[in-house]
Amino acid sequence: MSAQQSDWIEMNRTALVLAPTGLLQELPFSPQDQTSDQVIHEINAAIGCTVSAVVRLTDTLEMWLDEEGIRRQPVNVYATLLARRYGFVHQDYRGVALLATVDPHGVPLGLEPSQTAALRSQLLSLPVIPPIHSPS
Repeated sequence: MSAQQSDWIEMNRTALVLAPTGLLQELPFSPQDQTSDQVIHEINAAIGCTVSAVVRLTDTLEMWLDEEGIRRQPVNVYATLLARRYGFVHQDYRGVALLATVDPHGVPLGLEPSQTAALRSQLLSLPVIPPIHSPS
C-alpha cells in the first residue's frame, strides 16, 4: 500500500453508530492525533452519555455503550444480537452503540472502509424486525 493510499484510509475511517431503533449511521472517526480523554469524549458524545463502557467483541472490534444505560436506556436488540454472534450471550445491551476497531495498543480507531462495509453487511443480516436502516 502506498503512503497516499494509507493516508486516504486514515482520513476515511468511520465508526458505526447503532441506535435502539435500528438507525445505523457512519460517523467520521479518526482519533489518531487525539489524547485518550478526547477520544472518550468523542465516543461519549456520539452515544449520548457521560460515562461509557466498552465490550471487546474481538481482538480488533469494540462496541461502546452508555455505562449507566442499564438503568435508563431501552434495549438495543440490534447490538445485543451482534454481541451474541461473538459469544456475549449473558445480557442485553442498552442504548446507542458505537462500533469501532482498535490499534495493537488498544487505542480506539475508526473502521477502514472495507471493515465498515463488512460490518454493515453483518448488521443488515441480523434477523430483526424492523430491520436496520440508514438515512438516505
